[in-house]
Order: sequence, then structure tokens, then C-alpha cells
Amino acid sequence: MDIVNLKNKSLSRRRALRIYQPVDLFYQKISSGAENGTNFDLTEAPEFLPATENAAHIKPISLPESKTHENDALNVNISASGISFTCKEELKTDDCLILRIRLLSSTTVITVNCKVVYCKPSNPFEKDRYPYLVGVCFVNIKEEDTELLHKYVNKKRKQQLMLNGLLAAFLVTVIGFPDVIFDFLMGLFDLFIENFIEAMHLLFELIEYNLDHLVEFLFHTNLHDTQTIVFYIIIGLGLLGLYAFMRTIPPFFIKQWRNYRVFIHRKKSSFLYCWREKPLLYKISVISAAIIASTCYVMFFI
Repeated sequence: MDIVNLKNKSLSRRRALRIYQPVDLFYQKISSGAENGTNFDLTEAPEFLPATENAAHIKPISLPESKTHENDALNVNISASGISFTCKEELKTDDCLILRIRLLSSTTVITVNCKVVYCKPSNPFEKDRYPYLVGVCFVNIKEEDTELLHKYVNKKRKQQLMLNGLLAAFLVTVIGFPDVIFDFLMGLFDLFIENFIEAMHLLFELIEYNLDHLVEFLFHTNLHDTQTIVFYIIIGLGLLGLYAFMRTIPPFFIKQWRNYRVFIHRKKSSFLYCWREKPLLYKISVISAAIIASTCYVMFFI
């Protein structure tokens, strides 16, 4: 198994293409590599062993299986040469770690040795359970993992550029032709409601028709008795469906609302943090451009 040794190379964070991506991440410190200054090697995953003279007597490190869900994932800044992530523990520069990364949008799982480059306080606006922002560079990463990360990052970058382009085109269209967009959306909504009501009516008629024939076949009833029995069967099915709806839908929307609030809170915190880091001249130019653009847009439609 070929290993790429990045220990003696000067890594540039700007030369490597980086993306923000939700991942399931787990790390564990390696004390022997940091204390003795020895290099550590990558063996068969998921077990790792520091390369020391007494390695034969050292118990391999086994990373536990993760149970992270999508909403608990970390939004990391990742490239083929390193990664930055938030964590609870304050790490030190040159600390050696074993890092396992599972990209939630694919089946990719990478376990790699790495070295801490920096550790600093994370977003001060986000009162979350991760107070530290850690940046690490990959050490002794496998060539196939490097190639895999390159392809994954390039693919996600292209998807982000395409999505941002479509979003920008949509915003320009909305700003330039608001009446056309409004009429289109209202027509689409009316079409959906009309087809939905028609589909529900056809489904009800189909169920009632089949129930009529089933009751007549089983009980040999006349038309009046058949309609009476089918009526009460439909009422019972409706109440059962309403009960299932009340047990399922409200908790689902409550959970989604909580996730939405967490999402908005984190986006707001990230925006405030990025805005605070910008220079004063940049802030003035952005606010001025927004005021001028809004004024011109309002004056155009008056």
C-alpha cells in the first residue's frame, strides 16, 4: 500500500481547493508521536499503531463506530491536504491525531494520520458545544485517499458553482421581472391544488366503488344496506387516518421546526462572525451598494 508522506512538505492552504461539507468526524490523539518526535505510520484500517521501537508491545488504537446523524454532523472545511473542524477539546500545535472522516453525502470513509496546525477559539457568536476551531494537515495519507478527496472536492465545487449560478439567475429574474414570476408561481400553485383535489376525488370514488362490490359479495345485501355499511366503513377509515395523522404529522413538523431554528441560528452566527472579520471599508461599500440598488429598484417601479 503506497503512502504519501507530507511531513517535510510545505503545505499551502490556499493552493488546495477547499469546500465546506457536512461530515461525520471522529479523532483520537496519539501521544507517542508528539512526545518522542517519531513518525507514525498508517496500517490497515480501522486499527493504527504508532511506529516506535516498542510497537510490538503497544495495543493498537481502535476507533469506535460512529452514530452521528445528519443534523449532528460538523460542517468542516476540507481539502485533499487538510481539514479544519470545531471541537470541544483544546488541542496544541503539532499534536498528532488519528482522524476518521465519513462524508455524509457519499459512502466515502477515510481514516488518516494528521498533525494539528492551529487551534483557536471558534465563532464567538455561536454559543454551541464546540468552542475551538482546529486546523490539521494530513500526514502519511494514502495515495488513493488523496486522489479520492481531489475528485470529491472538485465534484462538490462544481455542484456548488452550478447551484450558485442557478440561484443568482433566479434572483436576477425575480428582481427584473417580479410580476412574471408572481403570475407563474400563482398559476403553478393553482394547477397543483386543482390536480390534487381531482386526484383525491378519484381515489375516494375508486375506494367507494370497490367497497360496494366487496360488501355485496360478502354479505349479499341490497343497495341501501350496502351504501350504509360502506358509509360507516369509510367513516371508520377516515377516523383511523385522522388518528395516524395526529400521531405522525405534528411531531414531524415540530422536529423540522427545531432543526430549522438550529440551522438559522448557525447561519446567523456564521454571518455575524464573517461580517465582524471584514474591514470597515468593505462594510461601508457593501451597505452603500445595497442602499443604492434598493433605491434604484424602488424608483424604477414607482
